[in-house]
Amino acid sequence: MVDIRIRDRNQITVPGDIARAAGVGPGSICRMDYANGVITITPADAPAARGLESYAGIARGAWGRSPEEVEQHIADDRDSWQR
Repeated sequence: MVDIRIRDRNQITVPGDIARAAGVGPGSICRMDYANGVITITPADAPAARGLESYAGIARGAWGRSPEEVEQHIADDRDSWQR
């Protein structure tokens, strides 16, 4: 994290290493947002943030392919707990 100074007319300078890493430069369009005390600057052509719904089903099949396999996996895990 680097400190920056806000100049007259609320202008900022993006440090060169950060600009290069973000792929922005003179003339680039960025989006700025403020939420919960945090200012975020994002290149306008950056991929949109994934919504929570996009993660639904991400682990499908990780614990078994059928309800019976999932139940067996859970039972095996519970049996392994030290009580």
